[in-house]
Amino acid sequence: MKAFYTILLTLIFTMTYAQDSISKSEAQLKLIEQDGTFKIVPFNIIERVPIYSGCDEQLSNEKLKKCMSDKISSFVLKTFDTRMASYLKPSVTDVRITVLFKIDEHGNIGNIMARGPHPKLEQEAIRVVEALPDMTKPGMQDGKPAIVPYMLPIRFAIEKPSKNQRIQN
Repeated sequence: MKAFYTILLTLIFTMTYAQDSISKSEAQLKLIEQDGTFKIVPFNIIERVPIYSGCDEQLSNEKLKKCMSDKISSFVLKTFDTRMASYLKPSVTDVRITVLFKIDEHGNIGNIMARGPHPKLEQEAIRVVEALPDMTKPGMQDGKPAIVPYMLPIRFAIEKPSKNQRIQN
């Protein structure tokens, strides 16, 4: 059975590009909202993205976006327990989980929601995001801290066993 769930850890993250699904002008008109005294500003249009630990805050905003996305990808790759895929039907070979969370005005991660093919995978995705380190600085809009929603797609492939592997199990 172990061979059946040999996981190809090809976590494919398109976080940087996944955040750019709305045009900036459309997003600025529709998506900058107030949450009490703090604006909620999408990741793709924030003037200054939150600073992830290990990213050089002197970088341009675009390079900070890439740094943050790369660091989160690396963290998820190391932390996500792909054995949770054992809860899936044998016919499932491509696993996709979408995680949404907010980085608050202090750089803390919260309001985590996940959508995936099985509740156990959703729970695992939430566990991993909860384990992410808080940002060293929050996102900034108009010179003030802002709340930044973030979408994290998690994808990995499950290798189907060969006929020989199925016979051995």
